[in-house]
Order: sequence, then C-alpha cells, then structure tokens
Amino acid sequence: MKRTRSKLVGFSLAGLAVATICFGSDLASAALLAGNLGGRVVSIESLTCQQELLAGSLGDPIGLALESPGIVLVADANWPDGQGSVSRLNLATRSMTILSAGGQFLDPLGVAVATDGTIYVLDGSGRKVFRIDSVTGAQTPISVGGMLRNPESMQMLPDGELLVVDADAYGGPGGLIRINPQSGIQTPVSGGGLFVDPIAAYLEPNGSFLVTDLNAPNDYGSVIRVAQDGGQSIVATGSASLLQDPEGIARDTDGQVYVIGQNAQNYGGGGLLLRLDPVTGALTVVCSGGMLGFAPTLLSVPELPTPSHVTTWGQVKDRYRK
Repeated sequence: MKRTRSKLVGFSLAGLAVATICFGSDLASAALLAGNLGGRVVSIESLTCQQELLAGSLGDPIGLALESPGIVLVADANWPDGQGSVSRLNLATRSMTILSAGGQFLDPLGVAVATDGTIYVLDGSGRKVFRIDSVTGAQTPISVGGMLRNPESMQMLPDGELLVVDADAYGGPGGLIRINPQSGIQTPVSGGGLFVDPIAAYLEPNGSFLVTDLNAPNDYGSVIRVAQDGGQSIVATGSASLLQDPEGIARDTDGQVYVIGQNAQNYGGGGLLLRLDPVTGALTVVCSGGMLGFAPTLLSVPELPTPSHVTTWGQVKDRYRK
C-alpha cells in the first residue's frame, strides 16, 4: 500500500538541543513546524526526524492556523521589534508576510480561521479575542475579560465557535471555554477537577477533548480527556523518564495523535515528540532533540512543497556556533 504523507505544525519556545534521535516506525510520515526563543519555525518529519528551518529571526511564534492550502497563520507575541503580530507563512516560498502588528495587541498567543475565512487572534495579556480583517489587518475586539484569565491557546471548532484553553480560569485550576465569535459570549465547557495548568486541546472525532496539562496530576503533567458532558479522566500521565511538560497536541490526516513534551531524562533533557494511543494511553517516542522543545500548538497541514533552498538542522547548529 502506498504511504501517505502529512504534516503537523507546531511552535516551540525552548533552547536548542544538541542532537536529533529518530525512532523507527512503519506508520505513514507526519511532520511538525516548530519555533523557539531564537525565533525559528521548523519542519520536523516524524518518519525520518528530518528538521528543516522554514523561517528565522522571529520573536515568540506560538499560535498556528491553516488559512488556506500552503498558507499558515502565525501568531507571534514579540515580532517584529517586540510588537505582537499575526503573519502569513507561505509554505512554498518559506516567506513571512505580516498581516497585522502592534495596535491593540499585547501578547498574541493563538490564531484561528473560520470556514468563511475570518481570522481570530487570542491575546493572552490583554485577555481578549480579536477579529482580524484578512486584507487590512484591522483589529476588532469581540470578547474581552470575563472568564479569560490566562489564556494559552485557541482553535476553531467545527460548529463555528472558538475553544480557548485557559490555565487560570474557573478560579485558578484552569479549563476550557467556548466563545461565540458573533456575540462574544463565553460559555464554560469544563474547569477545575483534574486541571492544574492546561495548555492545549484537541477535538476527538466523538466530540470529546484531549487536553495537555503541564502539572496534573504531578509535576510531570498529563493528557486529560474531557467528555461531552464535561467529565474528566486521565489518558496518559507524565514521568521523569518519558513524557514531561506535555504541550502541543494534534491529530494528523492519518488519524495519529501526537504530543510534544520536553526534558525527559532518558532522552537527554531535550524536546520530545510522542505518538499517543488515545484509547490505551500508550506513548511511543517518535523524535527527540534537534529543534524540538516547548510547543503549545500543533497543526496538521498537507505535504510541504520542496523549495530551491533548504536549511537543515546541521546548518542551523553551524550557524549558531559562529
């Protein structure tokens, strides 16, 4: 059977690791785009662990959304010149174009796109969700304050509402919040309970959510399932030897669920990409090290086109040694 190839996209805020380790698999290939404090956006392919630099000299590229085939929106809290922004990353040309920057932005962390093409941006420090004009970049607040205390990530749901993961909502433990983009009304989904520091969520086909939490039920974190009725249960628990500080989570086009964690002692203390069985909770290491690190957002995208120039992980290490 011919193998299909898909991409996952994520952004990382960790420092550079010193090596890349790949663990073989007979599954189809998936990949990640990752960024870090050095302001890089990187593609990571799960089958080969090849890491490619797609964009550099950014700030804190944290939020991601696929606007159209080949175009990824990037929310950056500190670019350009310390301003927050949302930009378009062209996957064919590997070029960045700023759509909206500065203005009312304080700390843009998340970005989402509606089926009609409307763009929404989550601002963490401002505790706001903005609607962004896709042509002019004009910023219009649609939901402010309320349940939003320390929002970490945002995504568009199939029913057209926004889902925000907030680490301090519900009186401190954090949880999930729905926002109607037309009215701005915020509706609780699930909070407190098992949550301690939730970061990101993935919507399962059955309507439940898988949520990564940095510190529940221990300092290593876990993946928590939130059922449609709001009930919570732990799917996978972190440990010193494997999954630590789980952050970004996503499902690729082949149905595989991936989680990015970091600092696992058995893998050199660097970033770690794992495959998660959502039924059994089993975790399988896919890649370790290289440019993997803190990645609060993952996104499935089609195969990356091959540009005329590709910067590899080895070239990046050489660059940073100079």
